[in-house]
Amino acid sequence: MSRGWLSLPALALLAGCSSVTYSNERLEAIQRELNRRYDLWKGQAISAYDYQFARECLCPSDLTRPVLVSVADSVVRAVIYVDSGTAVPASAFSSYFTVEGLFRQAQIGINVLADSLVVEYDPQLHYPTRIVVDQDRRIANDELALFASDLKRQ
Repeated sequence: MSRGWLSLPALALLAGCSSVTYSNERLEAIQRELNRRYDLWKGQAISAYDYQFARECLCPSDLTRPVLVSVADSVVRAVIYVDSGTAVPASAFSSYFTVEGLFRQAQIGINVLADSLVVEYDPQLHYPTRIVVDQDRRIANDELALFASDLKRQ
């Protein structure tokens, strides 16, 4: 990936800002919708849930296998590979996200001024269901796609 993850907008996010103002109308619109959907998600106060998660990237194959993520008290508590039913080792849980973590991934796409960013949301629960980021269209294989679906409250 060509652009550093510690660009000025990213540093602003790390400093606790919830959003950053950009001169890019496309990213501003994505930011407004992200903020709106995050507020709707938080308003539901869902802290325990399971959801299906998949990732597409040029990364190790275990990270691209579909999984069931279980979250309790807003922390990833279990991750199961859908294809085999086997548990993902707890040491790998940091590679998986709570819904808040999915919102953060979309925010990172905004903060790094990604050349292409698509974020779609569940129409009822408002969590991100699809996040597709291409930081730099001139660079091959820096794309990342995250997919979340079938969220069920516990």
